[in-house]
Formats: sequence, C-alpha cells, structure tokens
Amino acid sequence: MLQSWIGPKQYQFAFVPFGVFPDAWCCLSFYNTFFHHANDGEAPLEVTSILSSPLLSCLAHHQPDEASRLLRYVYALHMPSLSHSLEFMVHSALNHGSPSLLHETLLLLSSLPLFPAILVDCLRKEERSTWKKALHNPLDILFIFRACLNHGAIAFATATISVLQGVDCSASEFALPHPSSPSSELHSSSPSSELYSPPSSELHHSPSNDLHPTPLPSDLYLWCDEQCIREHIRPDYAFLLDLFPFVWKRVEGVEGECVAHKAGIELLLMSVMRSDFSSVSDVYRFVLMEEKRHAEMDHPLPHLFHVDVILTTCALSLLNRGLLTPFLSLTKAIPFTWTTLPSPISVTNFAGSLERMKNASALPLPPQDIFEETDLFQEMVARCRNDDAGRYE
Repeated sequence: MLQSWIGPKQYQFAFVPFGVFPDAWCCLSFYNTFFHHANDGEAPLEVTSILSSPLLSCLAHHQPDEASRLLRYVYALHMPSLSHSLEFMVHSALNHGSPSLLHETLLLLSSLPLFPAILVDCLRKEERSTWKKALHNPLDILFIFRACLNHGAIAFATATISVLQGVDCSASEFALPHPSSPSSELHSSSPSSELYSPPSSELHHSPSNDLHPTPLPSDLYLWCDEQCIREHIRPDYAFLLDLFPFVWKRVEGVEGECVAHKAGIELLLMSVMRSDFSSVSDVYRFVLMEEKRHAEMDHPLPHLFHVDVILTTCALSLLNRGLLTPFLSLTKAIPFTWTTLPSPISVTNFAGSLERMKNASALPLPPQDIFEETDLFQEMVARCRNDDAGRYE
C-alpha cells in the first residue's frame, strides 16, 4: 500500500521511504542524492505529501464529500509539498481516461486559492492535445495571466504565457473556440467566482484542424488595468508606460493583433519597467516566435506591436533620458534587432542627457560646457581636425 502512495517510477527511484505521518498523509523518506549533480554524500530527509492517492480513491468510489473534507483538513495543516501532490493528482486524472474523474478532480481543487497555479503547472508539462480535456474557455487562462500581471506576479505570469499561447492564439492548432456571445460577466472587472466550470456535452468533441478561433475585439484589452500596472513599476520608468498607450487602452489600428502576442508584449514591458531582466530573453523569444508563426500563415501582426519596434523605442527613450544603466541592461539581456521607427527619437538636449546619465550612473564625465551653447558646440566641431581616414579626432 505504501508503494502505491509514492507516485511515478522516477519518484520511487529518487526517494527511499521509511515512514509515514498518517494524520497528515505525508511520507518521510531519504532523498537519493545520486540524482544530484553535486553529490557530497548527504542523505537529506524529505517530507512529501501523498494526499493525491486517498483523494483519487475517494473520487473513484464516488465519495466527493469525503474527499472534500479530507482536502480541507490537510490543507489547513500547511504541509510541505502539498501543491506538488495535488498537481500529480491532476496529472493522474488527466491521463486516467475517465472524463468523470477529471471533472470531479478539477471541481474538488477549484475551491483552493492555489488551484490556478496547480492547473497551469500541470498543463505546461502535458501534451497540448490533452489541454481541451481540462479547459473549455480560453478566457479563463487570459484572466489568470492578466490578474498576475496586475498584481506584479511576473514569475507566474511568465509561466502562464505558454498556456495562453496554446489556447488563445489564432496560429495555434490547439486553440480553443471563444464564446460566440460572451456574457456581461466576461467584460466585468473579474470573471465568475470559479475558474473551473463543469464540462459541457462537447467535452470529448475535438475541433477540426482548420478551426482557428478569431479573438473577439474586446478580448485584446479584457482585464487590462493600466493603473494597477503603474503601481508595480519603478516610478522613474513610468514614462515608458506612456509611450505605448495602445498596449493598455483600445486605439485604432490594432486590427489583426493576437491576444497571446499582445500578452507577451505586456509581460515584456512590465519586466523592463520593473528593471527585472531575469527572464526577459525567454519572453522575447516567445513573442518573436509568435510574430514568425503569424507571418508564415500570411497573417502578419500590426507593425505597431512588433517586438523589435517596441524594444528599439524603449532603448532610445532610456538613452535620451540619460538612463545608461537600464539601457545597457536591456541591450545585454535581449538580443533584439534595432529597427527604424516611424517617428524617430532624437536627443535634443545633450547637456541634460549627460547630466542625468552622470547622476544615474556615477560615471566620471568630461566637462559638459561644450553642449550648453549651440554656437560654441559648432565652433568646437569646426576645430576638429579631420584625419586621412575621414574621421574626427
């Protein structure tokens, strides 16, 4: 019986169980350090939740009330690795082959605050062809993404973006159809109270490969909240928010934009404005891949939303304001292609830019008197001696 609690085979090899905590449904085991790259001979103890086994057993025997009581009891104990055990539970139900068991599992877990994280982490590790078993409305994932972004949860928003691309992108072969006539609830400030809704009779219906749902125009800006974004960025980078009003508010000329691509742009800008460059390169590659996929389908996205155009604007604007450190961080973290902008950005006050650069970076700079007067600047340029190679000295 203990062996059935442990989980998949790789989990059995990694952990050597030797005891249980029956009241908390946890297993005490030695972790096999052979699976560590840096093996220093330690044998650390691990406390692992095995709650997924009794919960699945209760649901399989049509005892949802007992499963709900057990889940509430163990959840109140705040045991370690509970979320991993519940994620394994979703994996098991998703691959079990029983739609009723999957439905009962998702319905049981949907009452937990950590259910969105469990669901997203599970789907990211599953084949995309199985997603339609657990998801029926792409707006559920869109709401999770925008809610994370509005609360400054960059890491989880980054994890959600790949699922959003799979279910809410017109270039994805696994995209889910949008509601034909969305209710007023979908256009309110928040969706319904439960993320998961019971499956309809179309649960086992597989849409044809040529069915690529076209996002409703209102979905591009659904749950976008510029004020919330402004609260979670650095105040000295807030000017970048004003440079791209079309990302946060509806404007003309955004026809043909993809919801998933725009979500990637939002995440990228949010990371730059928070000066968080830890994962921006991954987000950049995702957005660039989206643009290439749409171009291959003869469905080019609006030039206004092209990621290289937006990043070029960001870089030049940072340089124009003398913010050398974030400019260097941006250009180092993201290998974007410099693009000609429709409205070029030029430095009009060199002295001011250099002064701001000096204050922000504490770099020793030469005297800036030459830039303060235009006549003096031109005079100094004329004094420069041109060498044989045609360069100024």
